[in-house]
Amino acid sequence: MLKMLHKQKSGFTRLSFARQKFGGFTLIEVLAAILVLTIGLVSVLSLVSYNIKQGSQTMNQIIAFNLAQEGIEIVRNIRDTNIKQGNDYDLNIANGNVDYDSGGVVDDIDELYLISDKYVHDAGAPTPFKRHIEIDSSAGDHLKVESIVEWGTKIFTLTDFLYDLK
Repeated sequence: MLKMLHKQKSGFTRLSFARQKFGGFTLIEVLAAILVLTIGLVSVLSLVSYNIKQGSQTMNQIIAFNLAQEGIEIVRNIRDTNIKQGNDYDLNIANGNVDYDSGGVVDDIDELYLISDKYVHDAGAPTPFKRHIEIDSSAGDHLKVESIVEWGTKIFTLTDFLYDLK
């Protein structure tokens, strides 16, 4: 029995009893956990920020492509109207720059404005987009049409070739 008491006593020392009752985290463990959580949170927030920025740039690229395509369609419409009226297909558009508003030749880059989700040339909310349409008729049998859209430091150019359909 004495041997048995000795075994019981050795299982309940003051130190082991205190650890069992008051077990918890040390200051170093808490700081390590906070550091891991902070690194994870900063990583997630930077990823979200990057995705928002990329989404905005992608949206501007899509808008620029559509504005450039519209520029090509403007020249195509002038060409088709000329053919329909019995004029030369390149009347008022050869070797120049096309103005969206009048169909005439201009030398500047048109700034684009936004009115009711439509891009226009006269007035409205200013946008970062500018469009310039260049025509080259040096080939003789066709027009080389370049629609150039600028925004910020970026430039998007779309090229098409228009022929006389007569």
